Amino acid sequence: RRSSDLTLSGNEERMVRSFECREQVAKKPVLRGMDRINYVEPGRVIYLPQMHARLAVVIDLLDLNRVMISGIKVPRQIVKLRKIELLPYKVDVPRGMRHGRAVKKLEDSDVPKLFRNSNVGRKAVRFERKKSLTDFERFEIRLLQKKRSAAIKEKYAALQAKAAKGGKSKGKK
Repeated sequence: RRSSDLTLSGNEERMVRSFECREQVAKKPVLRGMDRINYVEPGRVIYLPQMHARLAVVIDLLDLNRVMISGIKVPRQIVKLRKIELLPYKVDVPRGMRHGRAVKKLEDSDVPKLFRNSNVGRKAVRFERKKSLTDFERFEIRLLQKKRSAAIKEKYAALQAKAAKGGKSKGKK
């Protein structure tokens, strides 16, 4: 029999299409930028912006909206997918691994180092540093910002004056 002679029910047809889509996606490499493919799967490293920029690992998928996570300074818990950001890193963690072992695997991998060197990681470090400043340090920073702004304005005014003076001396063309 030819494949065109086969008739499939609605569910069977959906399953075949789903399987074909998975095969196509599995062949695609992990890319950068808008084309990045990050699957929600056990072992996927995630970033928790609400929890002081901590890293965790997906331990189990509960449903379409929630996952169980575990990580360094992050207790084993259930979180919604909209509260996390998937990272392009993956750790070899089987589904349902215990908290201590998952944390050890995450610490032993080079993911925390890679994360700190990424743009998101550097931004998290800056945020933590800014958050830990004392009142006096924030005051000093504000004074330095004012000095920098004044220097920029002064330089810009000098450049404008020079351009205006240079423009008048040339005359008409």
